[in-house]
Amino acid sequence: MCSENQDEKHEKQVGWVSSSWAGRISPECSAVEKLSVKDVYLGDGIKISGVKGGFWQKDAQEIENGHRHMITENGDLVILDMDVEDGGTYECVKGNVVLMRERVVVHENCTRRTSVAEYRS
Repeated sequence: MCSENQDEKHEKQVGWVSSSWAGRISPECSAVEKLSVKDVYLGDGIKISGVKGGFWQKDAQEIENGHRHMITENGDLVILDMDVEDGGTYECVKGNVVLMRERVVVHENCTRRTSVAEYRS
């Protein structure tokens, strides 16, 4: 166990984590910690939450605004009319740090269920 003088010295050092920070993590770090999966169907539109001022990439390739892709002012990514090639891992990057990560799975041989009976089958 450190004496109070040693604790005071350590707290001033770069990289020292005081006990008051134990168990706390920034929202940015926790977003990268978990890879969420979004299931979509052919023709769907989706919105993936991002960070203002960041840029989006899919499978390490930067995404730009186009006829089916739109990056909002808040940094969200909107994709319209999903197709098979839209499946993959999407990342929102700001300052060379991945802040958001989402895996999108496009179900090409299925259709979206629209009734309770379809869910029961």
